[in-house]
Amino acid sequence: MLSNMNKQILTINQGEHLGDVLGTIPTNTIVCKTITGCGATTSEILAPRNSIIIEPNVPVIMGKASKHPNILGVCEGITKEDIEAYLNTTPAGGYYKIMTTPESYAKVHNAITHTKGTPYKE
Repeated sequence: MLSNMNKQILTINQGEHLGDVLGTIPTNTIVCKTITGCGATTSEILAPRNSIIIEPNVPVIMGKASKHPNILGVCEGITKEDIEAYLNTTPAGGYYKIMTTPESYAKVHNAITHTKGTPYKE
């Protein structure tokens, strides 16, 4: 599956962020970055679309969720029912933004499937 992907390598110079060289991250994209603080997560948070952002570090999820009220941070303690309740509201900013750990992604997938159909449609 990964061999069929189009790969693009971008160079971000000191003082630049991902949005400066790419604009909005294209839909259905996996960003594999080698440095933190390049603006990839913030770019997706601000993108005008529904998003699932998988982040391995819980402190980053909690920090972004406290800074951006439109984000639902999913990690230990957040249930499928909590996610469904979020999905049954009108999201702040007009778009659903879910940040999750890889371990909690199954809860997100199940909640989306139960409330909205398929997580890959939008």
